Amino acid sequence: GLLMDSDAAGPSLWSPAQAAVRGEGTLIATTIFIAAGTGYTADSDWGRKLASLGIEAKVVPAADAGLELCAEAMRLVTEEQVDVIALAV
Repeated sequence: GLLMDSDAAGPSLWSPAQAAVRGEGTLIATTIFIAAGTGYTADSDWGRKLASLGIEAKVVPAADAGLELCAEAMRLVTEEQVDVIALAV
């Protein structure tokens, strides 16, 4: 799995990050965490690009982003049987 923080991983990094993970094995899921209040919508340029790359966007309060990222990592391991989590944070 690949988990990204939108503050650290902008659009120019999304596809290369996925490619790097695929170079190590199968990429099961990619999720990016976006701070609430940024104006992000699924219909925005970011939303359309994320959808085209198969990246799930999770809008969360900025203060909770780290906790949400950890919770998603645990979900991937326990529910999706992901063995390795790559981070772009």
